[in-house]
Amino acid sequence: AGPEKAAFVTGGRQVRSKLRKEKLNHTKKTRKKRELEKLQAEVKRAAKLSQAQQYTFFRATEAILCVGEGNFSFAAALAEKMNALRRNPEAGGGVIATCLDDKSTLRDKYTDGKVNVKRIEAAAGAVLYGVDATCLHEREEFAVQ
Repeated sequence: AGPEKAAFVTGGRQVRSKLRKEKLNHTKKTRKKRELEKLQAEVKRAAKLSQAQQYTFFRATEAILCVGEGNFSFAAALAEKMNALRRNPEAGGGVIATCLDDKSTLRDKYTDGKVNVKRIEAAAGAVLYGVDATCLHEREEFAVQ
């Protein structure tokens, strides 16, 4: 009975040891799975938050004045974004972009200026040339009514 009992005890220890290892592995897998789920949830929350905050700086129906434009690339991108957000094309708003240069100087200075002006106008925006941003109060277009 001695050797059989010893084999049984040894076998029992091996089984318990194996069960502990399996439980430990299961616990580790469960923990990793929970951590992964938490990370995925955080990414989703961040994406939703990012989407929600993406356009909080302006409404698509507001008019935005861009002064001192060079090649009008910023104003063109903004105008296109606003136009894409606008549910009703008749709702008003849009980009009014100005530059200090006249039309011919703009063409000479910036090869892409003409294309960007067309992008602004296609997105229901407006472009004004020869506008000194330090003297807006003297321009008819900007007179407060």
